[in-house]
Amino acid sequence: MNNPTNKTESMPRFWWIIPWIFSIQQWKARERQYQKYLELSKLLAQERLRTIPRHLQWQPIETAPKIEGEWILIFGKQPFYGTDEISFAEYDSDKKLYIDLTGQNIEPTHWMYLPKPPKN
Repeated sequence: MNNPTNKTESMPRFWWIIPWIFSIQQWKARERQYQKYLELSKLLAQERLRTIPRHLQWQPIETAPKIEGEWILIFGKQPFYGTDEISFAEYDSDKKLYIDLTGQNIEPTHWMYLPKPPKN
């Protein structure tokens, strides 16, 4: 007769390795998922950039309008301090440079149009 209380089953020889194998497989599966996530987030960011209107993106300063009285948003170096700065500026045709609100010249590298005000 088979008595279940007397029955002993031997453990596999390397029984302690089995949890580690499953752990490594899970880690590799999560790594693959994370790589897919990174790829998808990069594609999403590129798609979002394509949907932003061109006039609301930073553009090279060479393409900026050089019209006196037209205020634009510029990004560049502040010559006196040497720091990056974002400022409102207009073109001064006499000096052939952009002047910010304080009257200081800025060495811009990029520009963009000012956004339209809200419609309240």
